[in-house]
Amino acid sequence: MKVQLSLHATHLKKRFGSRRLDPYAIITSDTDGDTEIGRTKIITNATDPNWTEVFDYELQEGLPSPITVKVLDEYHNDHEMGVVTFDLWEVYNSDLKTKGEDLNRGKGA
Repeated sequence: MKVQLSLHATHLKKRFGSRRLDPYAIITSDTDGDTEIGRTKIITNATDPNWTEVFDYELQEGLPSPITVKVLDEYHNDHEMGVVTFDLWEVYNSDLKTKGEDLNRGKGA
């Protein structure tokens, strides 16, 4: 079953008092060895990015489908701002078909 994924973030924290943040996100599938599903464009100087890309993903009936979303800051040399992992079936089976999560702190945050 094919599903479509889209991403947005709110209240991203700027690093070390910086005035700028250029976030982007990478989605990977943990089912098949961290295969990249997609990568958003960089949104310049944004703490509340709403990425417009839509990524197709094939859900396998009856199998767990964990994915990881990693948010990075291109302005600060691809600094990892945070990461979250969840199972797409949990989203698919929810009433709203959406998932909101706090990012776990990235490396060096």
